[in-house]
Amino acid sequence: MSERQVMLRGEDTGRRLLLAALLLAAAAALLEAWSPGTLRSLLHETGSTLARIRDHLLRILLGLWELARGLIR
Repeated sequence: MSERQVMLRGEDTGRRLLLAALLLAAAAALLEAWSPGTLRSLLHETGSTLARIRDHLLRILLGLWELARGLIR
C-alpha cells in the first residue's frame, strides 16, 4: 500500500469517526427533544442502563440512516 493510499484510508477513517460522533450527538439531542429528561433519567437508573441507552440511540440512528438514504436517492 502506497503512502498516499495510507493517508487516504486514514482520512476516510477520520471522517467515519467524525460522522459517528455527529450522529450520536444528534441522536442524543433528538432523544432529549422528544422526551425531555430521558437521558438524565436513563443515566441515573441502575441495572441495564447502558443497554437501554444503546437501544434508544440505535433506534434513532437507524431512523436517521433511513432518512439519509432517502435523501440521497
